[in-house]
Amino acid sequence: MIYMVGENVFTFNSGTEFSQMQRLKAFKRNGIEAKLLVRNYNRFLYRDASRAGLAKDDYINMYDYFQGVVGLERKKQELRLLDSIPLTKYHVVGIDNNLTTIDLLGRTIAKIAVMPETVGLVGSIDYFDWFGNKELTEFWDWRGFKSMEQNYNPDETVAAQKFFDRQGHVVLEIVHMNKNGKLAPTLWKLMNYHGHDYAFDSEDSLFLFFMNEITKTTPGLMISDRRTLDAPVKQVAHATGTIAYIHEGDLFIEGEGKKKVPNPIYDEALDEQKPFTAVFFATREQAKSLSGKWPHLTIKSSPDTFAEAQADNHSEPEHPHLTYIGRLFPDKHIADLIDAFEQVHQARPDAELFLKGYFSDDDYHHEITDKIHKKKLDDAVHLVNYSNDNHDILAKTTVFISAAKSEAFGMNSLEAMAAGVPVVAYGCLFLKNNLLINDQNGLAVDNMTPSNLGKAALSVLQDDQLYQRLQAGALKTATQHSEKAFVDEWKSGLSEFL
Repeated sequence: MIYMVGENVFTFNSGTEFSQMQRLKAFKRNGIEAKLLVRNYNRFLYRDASRAGLAKDDYINMYDYFQGVVGLERKKQELRLLDSIPLTKYHVVGIDNNLTTIDLLGRTIAKIAVMPETVGLVGSIDYFDWFGNKELTEFWDWRGFKSMEQNYNPDETVAAQKFFDRQGHVVLEIVHMNKNGKLAPTLWKLMNYHGHDYAFDSEDSLFLFFMNEITKTTPGLMISDRRTLDAPVKQVAHATGTIAYIHEGDLFIEGEGKKKVPNPIYDEALDEQKPFTAVFFATREQAKSLSGKWPHLTIKSSPDTFAEAQADNHSEPEHPHLTYIGRLFPDKHIADLIDAFEQVHQARPDAELFLKGYFSDDDYHHEITDKIHKKKLDDAVHLVNYSNDNHDILAKTTVFISAAKSEAFGMNSLEAMAAGVPVVAYGCLFLKNNLLINDQNGLAVDNMTPSNLGKAALSVLQDDQLYQRLQAGALKTATQHSEKAFVDEWKSGLSEFL
């Protein structure tokens, strides 16, 4: 068994989660036993995992495991049919589509929030004391049962959290107390687990216990895809091997005297005293470049993504569509994309730019929308909501454009190439030469400025022969990164550990 260890399947996933889930699906389709182990509590996990194309037996969540609900199917719970709120005693008043109150003797004792994206299903319930202070909240799982409740201090900070099984028994409790002057979780209590109670001082300690319980009956190889999970993964007692898979391209930050030093977030992954069985990178180039810096580690490479060429699905739009798909975060230099597109738009007023993804926060969202507005590009730049399926937008894309200055491989670029779309991007390590081959499947801009990026994009749009050559090259590149090639390379990389 191969266990891929992650934090969560999020509503908005990053490339790390996409890579992890894609690997899981490919392994299973090719006869390799694999399962995803995730740590974070997520009452929407069933919904989010289903949207990401995962079956309910593809993953085990730690909280689900201790709550005894792994693999539980969904059963809708209507808020007006709650056993705990008999309508003969309480008055249930619908305020709007999202909120309902529970009244008793003229006083609102609770408010029910409707489960997001549903009509009339219970999502959470806030209960209030005689003075209107919130004293408790019940959180309901997407599958239709009360999953967790929070008790509050007088200032409405969280005092404790209790997690329930399907029968309503408390199976886990988290206590919050002051720690270094700040209220935080300090104790995780596992209740009556196989007849015993256990106490843990951190969520990671509980997670290690969970992974040991899983691998006690079915040992396997552990792959840690998140640096936040490296420490517990390395300690799993029944692991047949441990691998840290590093998805990032640039592992270094500026230290004293502007000297480049390893980012501390990689300390556990790159620890030569207590090493992983192996550390994997997405490209041979990156693995080779780092082997000399950490000579006592076993450093290997296996791809973090694959794609299947879909040339027949691509249709040229009437006017140029430039597209970026991915995290809309500062480290992806979205502002550079706006500046580069402004230059394209001046020469091609019919061109449009589509930015699909989710923003890091509201401040950055406002920063980008303000920039678009100040450049008077509101009608030409479109923000597209995040979704798992990029087929439709890529089918109408002329050029994929990226201003990222650090890539471990370039998952979004490969997805574009598989749709027959040339890529114009900053020529950063380890995108350039490993995936983006200059003048073959796109243009790699070595002098990484918005002006040069805009010039490169414009040159592709203005030269039909160049465009057709790059499009053919993009499709050829995609065929070299097929699922079969992906699985074969992983089998080779893992052969000595299985």
